[in-house]
Amino acid sequence: MPHCVRIRHVVSWVALATCIATGALPLIGCRSFSPVPAFSDRAFEGPPISIAPGTSNHTVVIEAPHAGWSATLSCIRPGPGHQAAFVTIRKPFPGVIYAQAVVTLRVGTGIPSTEPIHVYARVVEHDAPSGVDDEYTLAAAAGIAK
Repeated sequence: MPHCVRIRHVVSWVALATCIATGALPLIGCRSFSPVPAFSDRAFEGPPISIAPGTSNHTVVIEAPHAGWSATLSCIRPGPGHQAAFVTIRKPFPGVIYAQAVVTLRVGTGIPSTEPIHVYARVVEHDAPSGVDDEYTLAAAAGIAK
């Protein structure tokens, strides 16, 4: 009986080692970036977006019409001759009354201000899931012409 328990114990360890090895395999070697988000050539329809001058890294500045808006950096991808920053802007919750005062939102990109940048943005509803597939549009550029 103890011999059977020992064999099961060894088989369990072998199974665990196999799971760990095959589970860790995708993390080793040639890992690629996730695909570039979809974007279109149409004009950006959302709050005004600019890129803050004079900082060590590019900072995206969004002039939201009132409080309640939020912005996040979705991803950064290399582009031809520039870095592309993709920003998601969320509309405020509609059931709340906000003071009608312009609110400045700042999003750090981590891209050195010496490098050219394109900022692609999209505006989504307050409750849109994080993986929403809305297209990004070019909203601002620095270091190169739009």
